Amino acid sequence: MTPERAQHTPALSFLSVGISNIPRAGLGVWSEIPLTPGMVFGPYEGAIVRKGAEAEKSGYAWQVRKGSKAHHYIEAKSKGSSNWMRYVNCADRKEFQNVAAFQFQGDIYYKTVKPVLPYTEILVWYGDEYASALGVDVKEKRNTESPRPIEGFGCDVCSAFLSSSEALERHRSQHPYMQPDLLHRCPRCSYSTNFQHSLINHLLMHSGDKPHACPHCSKKFTTRQNLRSHLLLHTGQKEFICSTCGKGFAQMGNLRTHERVHSGERPYRCSHCGKDFTQLGSLERHRKLHTRQKPYPCPHCEYRFNDSTNLRRHITSKHTKVFPHLCPCCGKGFTRQRELKNHVVKHHHSEPAELYVPDHDVKHHHSEPAELCVPDHAVKHHHSGDTEICVPDHADIHHHQKPAEAILAESR
Repeated sequence: MTPERAQHTPALSFLSVGISNIPRAGLGVWSEIPLTPGMVFGPYEGAIVRKGAEAEKSGYAWQVRKGSKAHHYIEAKSKGSSNWMRYVNCADRKEFQNVAAFQFQGDIYYKTVKPVLPYTEILVWYGDEYASALGVDVKEKRNTESPRPIEGFGCDVCSAFLSSSEALERHRSQHPYMQPDLLHRCPRCSYSTNFQHSLINHLLMHSGDKPHACPHCSKKFTTRQNLRSHLLLHTGQKEFICSTCGKGFAQMGNLRTHERVHSGERPYRCSHCGKDFTQLGSLERHRKLHTRQKPYPCPHCEYRFNDSTNLRRHITSKHTKVFPHLCPCCGKGFTRQRELKNHVVKHHHSEPAELYVPDHDVKHHHSEPAELCVPDHAVKHHHSGDTEICVPDHADIHHHQKPAEAILAESR
């Protein structure tokens, strides 16, 4: 048996081993797909131990009983003789438990006890006393009262939760064809339209296909119009100007979001805690803090992240060391432009505007490595239990592609 056998034995392609959400717990087991209650995993593998003191000391043992008495323990401390189930951690709070251990014919199995969201860690519960003895920081709810209901308006088409009826009405207008009575209907949701090409574009959202590639970076889009909007970032055109502060934007949607900074409007509300946001994307990232979902695993190590931006920064700072923002004075690299600005002012005593390239030029420079360009759906393919991240070849993207200006001209 190999020393790392346990880490490489997830029998199902939708399970993976990565850094746990539980502080100081090391590795944990993650599900890449939704799980339904009643799914059974096992058996738990390990060495047979007869002495209770020895088993409890390891922290990886389950007791097997015969009748009302303990018979032996299955101890999985050794990675060479155990399987992936040794990495299933104890939840830091009972409400986060999603599997329970049970005994069947002398073996230990795990069974899902609630629906498990995709990209969520699988967690069992040992009980307060045993968990504390193993060093698990068991968190207790300080307030035992029922949480107050969050007031708001839910969209009947998507999962958006709005802070006012006016915001709901504006948001709902983004789903104009979500009706079952139009000519061309989507077989996978309630979308329908009178135009066949609109249905074809809509189906790409379900399949994940993005046939329109940017010639300057690795981003891909479902429609040519979305690509055209993106290309404005490379050309530097900013046609939409804020009437309050004069800041320019390449896309009207970005301007509308920016204007909420001046108006104070935050139409998107978290249904868990009531916090409001200016845009739906920010709410969706925030929501993952409540659900503990981390859809973006690092292709180089076991860390996972709740959004693609944090993954890109991690890859840059920990693995590739190819930074998108470089100091022109000393060559030090940064993942964020504001970090470069602060560095220039603090260490070189110069105005940032004199020393760094404009953001759109640095951000989309042709030397940016493919590893930094994470696809929108980080986990698309699962083969042999390993999570495969589909990062396109950067050289292929640039080869024989038309410049941004040419594509923009064609689409006009």
